[in-house]
Amino acid sequence: MPHAKDDYYEPDAFGNLPRSHPMSIRVAKNAGWNLIGVSLPLLAGLLAVPLLLHGLGQAKLGVFSLALGLFGFAGVFDLGLGRALTQTIASEQGKGSSLPAIARLVRRGLLAVLVLGLVWGAALFWAARPIALDLFHLEGSMAAETVLGIHWLALALPLMLLSTSLTGVLEGLQQFRAVNVLRAPIGAATFIIPAIVAQYTDNLGWVIASLALTRAVAVVLWGGMVGRHFPLFARHEGTPLSANAMWRFTGWLSVSNLVGPFMVPCGVLPAGSR
Repeated sequence: MPHAKDDYYEPDAFGNLPRSHPMSIRVAKNAGWNLIGVSLPLLAGLLAVPLLLHGLGQAKLGVFSLALGLFGFAGVFDLGLGRALTQTIASEQGKGSSLPAIARLVRRGLLAVLVLGLVWGAALFWAARPIALDLFHLEGSMAAETVLGIHWLALALPLMLLSTSLTGVLEGLQQFRAVNVLRAPIGAATFIIPAIVAQYTDNLGWVIASLALTRAVAVVLWGGMVGRHFPLFARHEGTPLSANAMWRFTGWLSVSNLVGPFMVPCGVLPAGSR
C-alpha cells in the first residue's frame, strides 16, 4: 500500500532520516533536555566549589569530594539494575505487554535494588571507622567528622540506588523531559545546599548530612514523578512476566562494570610497548 506523501519520509543514501521526520524531532528534543539536565548541575558545581573551599578548607573539601564521588558510582552499587529496568520496560512495551504487568515486574526490580542498598549501606556504616582511621589515616576531630559523614552516606545509600532506578523507569518510558525537569534542580541542589551549610558550620559530618538530605528529598520527588507517568502499584491478576531477561541483563552489566576498569590498562600496555 503506497504511503501518503504527507506522512512518508524517504531516508537518504546513508539511511539518515530528514530533520523534519517526527523521530528526528523527538531525538533532538530529548538531546536538548539531556543537555539542560547536565548543564545546570555543572554550573552549580562551579559556583559551589569556592564556597565549599571557604567554609571547609582544603583538607575537608577533599573528603567531601570523595563523598560526592560515591554518588557518581550509584550505578555500580546497584549492579546495573537501574539500566536493566530501563531496558526491560522499553522491551516489554515494544512487545505490547500491559502496564500493570510491567509494573509488577518493575516492583520486583525495585525491591531488589532496595535490598542491595540496605546491604551496601550496612557494610559502609560498619566500615566508617576503618576508612577514616586506617585508610585515610585521619586523627582527632577530622576523623570524628569523617566517621559521622560516612554514617550519613551509609544511611543515604539505599535512597541513592532507588533514585537511580526510578530514573531508569522514566527513561524506559522515554519520559526524558520529566527526567531532566527533576535531574537539573536535584543535581544543582547536591552542590548548592552543602555549600550553604558550609557557610554556617565547618563540621564535615553535618555538611555531608545535608548532602544525604538531598537524596531523601530526591527519592520522594522521583517516586512522585514515576507515579504521574506509570501505574507502579497497579494490580495485575494475570500470568506474571518473566524476569529472567532482566536478571541476565543485570548480570552482564555487573560483569562489565567489574571487568571494564581492568581492560583499559590491558589495551594501554601493548600500545606503550611499541
